[in-house]
Amino acid sequence: MIFDFVGKIKNMNAENFEKEAISQCLSEIHRKFDKPMNEIRILKEGDTNDALIKARTSVSSYLPFHEAELSEAVETFREYLDEIANALGGEVSRDEGFYNNTKTFHKLFL
Repeated sequence: MIFDFVGKIKNMNAENFEKEAISQCLSEIHRKFDKPMNEIRILKEGDTNDALIKARTSVSSYLPFHEAELSEAVETFREYLDEIANALGGEVSRDEGFYNNTKTFHKLFL
């Protein structure tokens, strides 16, 4: 089962948002995780100092593993958001963020 994740970093330092810096930032962050999320994109929101963080990962549809793998993926994405926020000099927006697949939609933060 494929899940999409979206989170938001707000009030980031716009000077940190350059393609080379973002690529290097993600490379360093990936090394911190035992199971890194490979499909991560960072998109700047227009002229604001906010960025959308998007990720996609596969989670087992086999019921005994599904909940554990999904919980792990959600926690990993939250940790990515924290790491990216630190690297960009911003903060994670706890009011915005979700994960979903074709059948479900969940808020990232409650």
